[in-house]
Amino acid sequence: MALFARAPISLLLILTLLTLFHPWVGHAADWEHLEDCVIVPSSLNDGDSFLIRTRAGRELVVRLYFIDCAESSNLFPDRVRDQARYFGSSTKRVIELGAIASSFIESYLRGKTFSLYTMWEDGWGQAKRSLGIVVVGEETLSEVLVKNGLARIHGFRPDSAW
Repeated sequence: MALFARAPISLLLILTLLTLFHPWVGHAADWEHLEDCVIVPSSLNDGDSFLIRTRAGRELVVRLYFIDCAESSNLFPDRVRDQARYFGSSTKRVIELGAIASSFIESYLRGKTFSLYTMWEDGWGQAKRSLGIVVVGEETLSEVLVKNGLARIHGFRPDSAW
């Protein structure tokens, strides 16, 4: 348990629930904890997926577990329509909200270091991404996005394309 000794309670709860209810996710020993990560400006960045650099200098795209931010383009029209239905808005407004979420992530993480917890699972998408939990201070980034109305709580199903 030393890996999670300084982790916020909310992160520990999330990891526990994952292990209990989603056996395909794995056990605590399978998670890798990377400290002192930073965001890297990139055209790949959006509200729930962004390029980071680890302390060791490795760059990777992280897709956040448990949330779905609005799309920032109409590249996936079916997904945009689904989000518009969920949020009760137009597809145009969904794309506007996606751009707001992208800007929020860039400004929220700029100049900060954060921790990444990952099992290197495939985060699906155009670019290779790994699913992960980002912790900034005492909160997960997913919590921050949901609290600010920029994301919906949304998990991945094994039979889902997103």
